[in-house]
Amino acid sequence: MADRVYEMLWNCTACGTNGLLGKSQRRCPNCGSPQDESKRYFPKPGEEVAVEGHRFEGADWTCGACTTPNGAAAAFCQNCGNPKEGNKSAKLQTDRIVKDGSLVDNKPKDAAAPKKARSKLPILIAAAVGVVGVVLAFLLLIKKDVTVDIMAHTWTRSIAIERFDAVHESAWCDALPGGAYNVSHTREERSTKQVADGQECHDRQKDQGDGTFKVVNECKTKYKTEPVYDDKCHFDVDRWHHQRDELAKGGLTDAPQWPAVRLAGFGTGRGAEREGTRAEKYSLQLRDAKSGKEHSCDYAEPQWRSIADRSRHSIQVRLLGTAVCESLK
Repeated sequence: MADRVYEMLWNCTACGTNGLLGKSQRRCPNCGSPQDESKRYFPKPGEEVAVEGHRFEGADWTCGACTTPNGAAAAFCQNCGNPKEGNKSAKLQTDRIVKDGSLVDNKPKDAAAPKKARSKLPILIAAAVGVVGVVLAFLLLIKKDVTVDIMAHTWTRSIAIERFDAVHESAWCDALPGGAYNVSHTREERSTKQVADGQECHDRQKDQGDGTFKVVNECKTKYKTEPVYDDKCHFDVDRWHHQRDELAKGGLTDAPQWPAVRLAGFGTGRGAEREGTRAEKYSLQLRDAKSGKEHSCDYAEPQWRSIADRSRHSIQVRLLGTAVCESLK
């Protein structure tokens, strides 16, 4: 589709005549005042005046000697004869968007955008979050020395027990594991995709700088989100899985030992059990000699053994109340 061309408008500030044609009326027909190209504007939607057989030669230039607007092809000012060289081209108005007969965007480039009233709530929330962050940082970083008594030593050793048995699981059918049985299927949404859903079009009005503007129809494809379905498989499969933990506990006078383990079955068949990962922990229970607040700290076994029960020590405590265990002296 060929671009459509229409007249820009201008108002005569000398006599107050408004709505003069930017291309056809270079001077005011009432008082003869020259057109001020910087004051051209787009007509209201639906009131455009078409320019027939228009040939675009370039943007106008304004004579610096007498302020008369001249066509791009003019080498000298039609009013005073001043040469074109050294004069500025006409200032273009910002493109305007019209959709379904209504303006969508008409912000001039040289006009300061009006400041929108901004809600203070996001600022207040950000300030509150900042204050909370500062307070938390203060509470975490600031520490004080307190005196604590060692109230007890405890150790814990655990062995995870795994069982080989049927486990009910689900997965997309293209990732069905080997050995799955009792398989059933459901149709479920796996992802989404964007699909074309027609076009969204509008007219862009572009000031050509010669008293006219052209209208360019612009379209872009609209998209909508649609679900993508796939087969989901629900099945049983024989796997090793965590069944329980066997625990052993004691104190400073008890020799640490691993718990006795009784397995329900052996081998690799259903119902068989095996030992899994092992873990051990050595803890001290501390009591603030002044406030009575209790803390628990974990240490490597040699350090844990080197500290006597009922002995008194110094340790750093954060303002939040948590002990800095590595600071124990």
